[in-house]
Amino acid sequence: MTQKSVRELIDAVAPRVGGVRQKVYSNRLRMFYARREYAKLVGAVKTELGLDMRLTLAKVRSGGPEKSATWAAWIEMPTSMPPYGSHAFKKLHLTVYLRNEFIKSAPFECVVFTIAHEMAHVVLDSIGHPLCRDERAVDITAMILGFAEFNESMVYQEKSIEAAYVWGAMTWRKRLSLWLQSRRIRWKKNDEHHRFMKAGYLTQEEVTEAIQLIKKLR
Repeated sequence: MTQKSVRELIDAVAPRVGGVRQKVYSNRLRMFYARREYAKLVGAVKTELGLDMRLTLAKVRSGGPEKSATWAAWIEMPTSMPPYGSHAFKKLHLTVYLRNEFIKSAPFECVVFTIAHEMAHVVLDSIGHPLCRDERAVDITAMILGFAEFNESMVYQEKSIEAAYVWGAMTWRKRLSLWLQSRRIRWKKNDEHHRFMKAGYLTQEEVTEAIQLIKKLR
């Protein structure tokens, strides 16, 4: 099956979710992240996405679904999702899982977009969208619903980290200290943390293209 282009994904998702939304401002989200109030952070992202089901955050050190060893997060959903806006949907109680090592060390933008991605699964499932199992479409959904700039920031940070490996340890530390707010994070090219830095399923080029298209549609 031919993979859909970024434009095709936006055209397929945007009309079904009420169009492209204005960007989500980060002040309140950043406050929760800085205070390590992750349950409030997850709740705030859920609210920004217009979801009103019940939600619990579970922070885990290990375990998870099959093949989830490198997943930073996942969400458990029923086989049959109640329609969005229904009484059954509002009564729904879901659990989103975040790995401890991820939330303790990943940058703010990465944590937020990862949460938004998991919530976007709920959005697409609850409206019965045919692309609800397409991870790239889920990324696009989170971006359309206001979280595009968080993914844009992650692309910039990924490029900075990739450049840092070439330019040497000293430049690497200086650049990361600017973008990771002087957090004591030991990023290595092949360790778990670096794999978690890839927030989402779109390539850097696809994120850049999506950002440009979404900003034009706002």
